[in-house]
Amino acid sequence: LKPDPATLARAQFVQGVAAYRQGQYAQARAALRSSAATAPSAETSLWLGLSAYALKDYAGAASALSESVRLNPTPTARQNLASALLAAARYPEAEAILRGLVDENPKNSEAWYLLGLAQRAQARETEARQSFKTAANLGNTRAKGALK
Repeated sequence: LKPDPATLARAQFVQGVAAYRQGQYAQARAALRSSAATAPSAETSLWLGLSAYALKDYAGAASALSESVRLNPTPTARQNLASALLAAARYPEAEAILRGLVDENPKNSEAWYLLGLAQRAQARETEARQSFKTAANLGNTRAKGALK
């Protein structure tokens, strides 16, 4: 007996998440790719992107996370996409996403911190310092370090 495609995709998804949580990122990526090929979903693409990011495959992470955002633009998916775009040196794209996140939730200290990184990478130090200050005031310790 063979399971139906939806059941197989769900099993691969569960295997992928379990492998990710165990630090087996290559196995996670393989299982999640199979799941996404059979039954695409925002959740599968999110975990696939996280797995690729952990493997330092930032282009792959950005691609998977873009698909997750396309299917369901949650703040978590968008923030992870912005982080992957930063890692892939796609600073203007990351900045656009992060501006949207901080506009929607001005208390998101991590988004403010990442926005500061995007601005600093584009040699806009004054704006970056302001973003880092906002993040630091919200309790982000990495932003405090970036201000030194």
